[in-house]
Amino acid sequence: MSKAMNENAKKYFEEVIDRIKIALNTDKDTVVAEALNLQITAFYNRRKNGSLPLKNIINWANKKQVSVDWLVTGKGFLVLTDAEIDLVKKNNDGHHDIPTDQPTITELITKTIEILESKTVYGNALSANIQAFHKAATLEQKFNELQVGMNKMEGRITAVEAENSKLREQIKDISEDGGGMVANKA
Repeated sequence: MSKAMNENAKKYFEEVIDRIKIALNTDKDTVVAEALNLQITAFYNRRKNGSLPLKNIINWANKKQVSVDWLVTGKGFLVLTDAEIDLVKKNNDGHHDIPTDQPTITELITKTIEILESKTVYGNALSANIQAFHKAATLEQKFNELQVGMNKMEGRITAVEAENSKLREQIKDISEDGGGMVANKA
């Protein structure tokens, strides 16, 4: 792993752990480690490597009805919505049958972890695809930002062309009047 990627992983680790601390109403790593069912040394080793214990986080979040989406992305709400609670119950005991069009981020992350940890060709392929999709998403975001900049520039060019056209008309009018100012002096 490159140094920049390792630094990003460590930063992301801290962001997620900070959100867990908010949910636990604590500032202590030992409380977080205990909640995630980790020995404190394992917790610190993961911090050093920027390696989140995602299965532990998902299991804890589901038990405490904390939104995994919020923990992972920082977006949304700390607590689960009623629909998310029903989905967690459905996944845990199979008694709720709520149709969903899209899987939740929690479901996708859980499945992704299982595949990545499977040490199969599918895990390797998924890892490569995740890297490719991340790069594509990043490039698309940069492209969109450039497109916005180009649109602004096109607007400026249009305004400058309009101003230029007005100035040409004014110069043409002055020229047709014989210079305007010279005629007034005589």
